[in-house]
Amino acid sequence: MSSTTPFVLPLMEAADIAVVGGKALNLGILLRAGLPAPNGFVVTTHTYRAAQADGALSEAAKQAIIDAYARLGRPSVAVRSSATAEDLAEASMAGQYGSHLRIEGDAALLHAIELCWQSMKREGLLAYLTRHGLDPNSVAMAVVVQRMVPSDVAGVAFSIDPGTGTASGVVVESAWGLGEAVVSGQVQPDTFRLDAHTGAVVDARISDKAEWYPPRGEPGRQPAPPAQRRAPSLTHAQLRDIWSLTQKVAAHFGSPQDIEWGIAAGKLYLLQSRPITTVNAVENPAAVLSAIKHDLAEAAGRGSGPWVLHNLGETVPRPTPLTWSVLKQFMSGSGGFGAMYRAAGYSPGPKVLHDGFLELIGGRIYMDVTRAPEMFAADYPYAYDVEKLRSDPQAAQDPPTVSVRSTVSAAKQSRAVYAKLGELAQTLDRDLRERECPAFERWCDEQKRIDLGALDRDSLAALWSQRKQKVLDEFAPRSLLPSLVAGYALAELKAFLIEHCWQDDADMLLNELSAGTPPDLTFAANAALYQVGIGRMALSQWLARFGHRGPGEFDLAAKRWAEQPDQVQELAAQLAKGADPQKRHDELHTKANARRAAIVQSLKPAARAAFTHKLDLIDRYLPFREDGKFYLIRGYSLLRDVAAEIGRRLNLGDNVFYLDENEMLAALKHGFAPDAPIASRQRRARAHNLLDLPRLITPDALETLGESQTPANADRLPAFSLSHGFATGPVKICHSPTGNGDLGRGYVLVAPSTDPAWTPLFINAGALVLECGGALSHGAVVAREMGLPAIVIPNATKLLQNDETVLVDGNNGVLIRHLNSAAPTPSADEDPANTRIAATQIPPAAGAFERNMANIRNVAILLWTIYMAAAFLLPPPWLYDPTMAAFDALLWPLVVSIGKPGAVAVIAAGLAVLTMVMQRLLTDHERLTVAKQRQQALQKSAANLPEDSPRRAALLTAASPVAGRLTGAAFVPLGLLLGPMIMLFFWLPARVDRAAMNPVPGTRVGISAQVNPDWQKLVTLTLQQVNGLAVRPDTPAAQTAPPIRAALEKFRVTALAATDLSTQPWEVRAAAQRTRDDMLADLNAFLQAPLPSVPLAWQLATPTVSGRYSVTLTTPDAAPITAYIALGPNVPPEPVEILTPAGHPLRSVKIMYPKFAEPPPFFKPAWLPFELSWFWVYLLVYLPTMLIARIALRVP
Repeated sequence: MSSTTPFVLPLMEAADIAVVGGKALNLGILLRAGLPAPNGFVVTTHTYRAAQADGALSEAAKQAIIDAYARLGRPSVAVRSSATAEDLAEASMAGQYGSHLRIEGDAALLHAIELCWQSMKREGLLAYLTRHGLDPNSVAMAVVVQRMVPSDVAGVAFSIDPGTGTASGVVVESAWGLGEAVVSGQVQPDTFRLDAHTGAVVDARISDKAEWYPPRGEPGRQPAPPAQRRAPSLTHAQLRDIWSLTQKVAAHFGSPQDIEWGIAAGKLYLLQSRPITTVNAVENPAAVLSAIKHDLAEAAGRGSGPWVLHNLGETVPRPTPLTWSVLKQFMSGSGGFGAMYRAAGYSPGPKVLHDGFLELIGGRIYMDVTRAPEMFAADYPYAYDVEKLRSDPQAAQDPPTVSVRSTVSAAKQSRAVYAKLGELAQTLDRDLRERECPAFERWCDEQKRIDLGALDRDSLAALWSQRKQKVLDEFAPRSLLPSLVAGYALAELKAFLIEHCWQDDADMLLNELSAGTPPDLTFAANAALYQVGIGRMALSQWLARFGHRGPGEFDLAAKRWAEQPDQVQELAAQLAKGADPQKRHDELHTKANARRAAIVQSLKPAARAAFTHKLDLIDRYLPFREDGKFYLIRGYSLLRDVAAEIGRRLNLGDNVFYLDENEMLAALKHGFAPDAPIASRQRRARAHNLLDLPRLITPDALETLGESQTPANADRLPAFSLSHGFATGPVKICHSPTGNGDLGRGYVLVAPSTDPAWTPLFINAGALVLECGGALSHGAVVAREMGLPAIVIPNATKLLQNDETVLVDGNNGVLIRHLNSAAPTPSADEDPANTRIAATQIPPAAGAFERNMANIRNVAILLWTIYMAAAFLLPPPWLYDPTMAAFDALLWPLVVSIGKPGAVAVIAAGLAVLTMVMQRLLTDHERLTVAKQRQQALQKSAANLPEDSPRRAALLTAASPVAGRLTGAAFVPLGLLLGPMIMLFFWLPARVDRAAMNPVPGTRVGISAQVNPDWQKLVTLTLQQVNGLAVRPDTPAAQTAPPIRAALEKFRVTALAATDLSTQPWEVRAAAQRTRDDMLADLNAFLQAPLPSVPLAWQLATPTVSGRYSVTLTTPDAAPITAYIALGPNVPPEPVEILTPAGHPLRSVKIMYPKFAEPPPFFKPAWLPFELSWFWVYLLVYLPTMLIARIALRVP
């Protein structure tokens, strides 16, 4: 430390922020200005840095601190941090560092200073500094030591309203005892709003201050004295003093200030002051966006993200805080949504039980792609495909598909879920329609009759909880469960159509068939509203049935139709100008039923029953996607009624919806609500409305978050198709289903999203364009029911202009603008950025027949592999020889009749034709042919596009599976014939190769047997009784192996006999002894080991007739060994060596034929200059025959 820098400074001298930090600097300014701040001293940043470098306070520093404390009189003190990045205009750092109250004594003071320094390492501080652009390494901490003010009452004051940012009011919050209770948020303070100019009390909210920090006696938080809990903590005179002090401080600093104050023994003290840093943050969209980026970056660092818009955002685009607090819990694994998943057989994991899988980002509901799979099971082995999420809005509503670990358990669970949904489908709709929904409506009617204004606060809070449990915890899981069953039924029907109607676009066909379902309650509301419009039904009658619904109905803040009858009348008038919805529905229903009947007629009898069953499920459960919401909203609106009543009692009105559930119930209990967070949230919501966030947010793209990605003047906007068809019309951009005036007919309705309240606008529309929504969203379902083309284009309400004429192509997923432009609009196939591929261009997926044959092929390959391994690893007589014999029986007659070259040619041609016929009959020929044609077309289109274009990649990806499928189809016959084909290639060289020719009849043949030398019994050769086959006289038929062991034993005895060498010189005697010893050692070793086999041989005369003749070797006490002699071309070659069983005295038997001087060529016609082996004959016949057969049979 520099000798000129003190360890401590009096607060009056604190003037350099680098030495004393922000808080001490402000206190020094206050003291020098004569404001009533407690005196004290500051431990400088140099002391902090020295202590950090040395690892502890030096003795000199300790003494300087103790001396300064003594000069102060050793009173009770408050010890507070004063970092160089604290109490600044751009970052107040409030609550980020340490503060310690009622410190007494030297040791306690030194310890409190150490604790303040340790707060520099507090978790979350680094993130705070980084967010505000501060380098953590540049921050040092001084420590303020002030006389402790034993406040009887304390709190905070804001020189301007922190919620609205206006200078028209001063806000004061106070509670009994020390200010820690207010600053830390541990008690609900009294809140006073004062006129900024006069100090008059404009509003006062007195809370139940259940706890306090007493200024004397036992320290720490304690129950407040009963008499003070609900008593105002400040008088008018004290409030005026605080107002005056706040004005002086703000004027002195020249900026809005947030001060902490305390009153002890009737005297007002200024404890600290810092600039209000949060006033403008919520007003500036750029600052809000920056905070969102920071929060998402932190979340990504913890393993969260990416995030994709959830379909809940279709009905709640920007939920109010009360709605979000209710829905977030409902959508968690432990809420009603989780209960629905468990009822279907899923098991939500612990990661989603409390916090769920949804997040509110920029005021919109996003799904955390990392956490969402936990809704199916803990450690679910599948993840979402981010690229698919980017291009397909429906992908977020389907289960994840990318395998990340073993999927055995997930497959088992999926089967269980499908089985459970199939079981539920049997009776669920009947149970709901006949029993549960009517009972729920009766309950709703009873609840509606309750006079909410007559209930006391506790009863009203209890009613909220009771209704929430009944509606969201009990009824909602049941009423929404049919949606899962409907999804299951749609998936089953689509799979059926892909299998049996694969020539058609499965999605388009599914849309057509779905239009044949019975009308749902949303349609009933529209049809009835049309009757209101033409004067056949009273509006009051319509409202009695449908008045509980309304635009944005899942937001508790949204008004119901019953609350806005004028808007309903306006919609009815619009409907009356169009066609009767009932007639339109009947036309579509008739068309759909005709299509259904045509499909039934085209199906085989076995498939008709399955198709009819799947249609029955669609008819029963698809309408319940809307009907379930109808009943659920009846109960949900009861929650709105309670919230509205609470808002009335608290004089908040609709502002009550800007409190979360806990805040609302706490405000009801205490009789007032904090205004500041309401105003702040409203201003933040307005900033959120100005943000342009994408449907998918990935951590690697946070830097560009909020930037527009689509050019506003694009002539061709790629889209995701929700409903097929074409329509041209003027754009009508609507942000609400009401207040749009006369839209006319045939317009293209462009909206952020839709819910049932928007359906009346569909009636006269020609097409629908949404900014978000999936294939099973409300807008998509209703559009398909009405036969409207519908697509999704992010930011469509900003990209398009009112009244411009556009073409909506729901078949290809595109919107075309500037139809009257002279410049030609490129087609989808020419647009390198368009990744949409028409269903008629995509190769048809593999059908059940193809999949089944692939399974049979794989099983056959496995079985043949096992067979061949056994044939080559086991002894030949067990499997190999019988296999060769089978081929002999089948093919040798062909060899005899047409010769070896002809037989090879016939075998090759036959096998080529057989494989092609099998491939034609045992594969899905027609589907594979179309798949190959479309693959080639896609590859041709891709070749004309830039190599790095997204469309080229999409086309090649769509085409790539076909090659594997064609290869798999080609392997079906090969798999079934694998064993015979491979064994044939062992049979051919053993039977038809030029080296495998039999000797001519009459040839002299030898028989050789390797005999165990210890076997001294006769070995007799017996021949088949055939003329000309005989043992030659020079080799007797019965022979015995020479007695080698006996001879050697006899020799050893002789060698062991004594020899008289006494007359020889000693050198001779020694050499002779060594020689004899070595010889005996070798002999003993030889006799102890198994002796080598001894050959026995016979020479035979053979018949002059071609044939197969047996020879048998017999010996007592052992099985006979039979071999065969093959002579001439009429019989196949026989093995020339016979391996005998282990332990047999005859170790092997060989047939010895005379060698050919030069084997004749296999195939060499006179006109060919070279010989062809059997292999080349086979190949030259097989390949052309296979190609000809493939062309003739039209095998793909």
